Amino acid sequence: MTYNTHTRQLVENLRRRAKNLELSSGAKLRLSWFAYALDHAGNISLTCKHFGISRSTYHRWAGRFDPENARSLEEQSKRPHRTRKEETPAFVIELIRFCRLEHPTMSKDAIARRLLEEHGLLFSASTVGRVIARHGFFFASTKSHRLKRMIFEAAQTFSPTPRKRGSIHSIENQLGIFAS
Repeated sequence: MTYNTHTRQLVENLRRRAKNLELSSGAKLRLSWFAYALDHAGNISLTCKHFGISRSTYHRWAGRFDPENARSLEEQSKRPHRTRKEETPAFVIELIRFCRLEHPTMSKDAIARRLLEEHGLLFSASTVGRVIARHGFFFASTKSHRLKRMIFEAAQTFSPTPRKRGSIHSIENQLGIFAS
């Protein structure tokens, strides 16, 4: 963002129209950062101290800010543009599920060996473990499987989409429990 007379006029115009533009409170706050900076000869350090923000935050928003478009001050989605799709075929997932139903405490290593020996399918134990965790194949009546089932079911109620790998810890924290 350049600090000139034209920019100052655009920011002042946006500031006057902020209520009619239906900006979020965060966007209005960011607009006030730039108006304050313009009122103080573009002094970014003073602006950051006044609002209690870091210079990097100010510069990140200054890079996004278009004085002719007030919507540029709104939060942008942090969601990734692309996410990986599950690469394990559905019939393999069913085979893993069947193994776990037949032998609820069968390890991921044993399931991977069984897939290779009985079906000629080569999948790593890590892949089998991810499928078990992702789909909640915890069928034993052991304490650890009951806990994992509870966490998996809670994750399904928190999110309508299946949980991704590595998210179990956030659910544990929300439930106030910690699996070991």
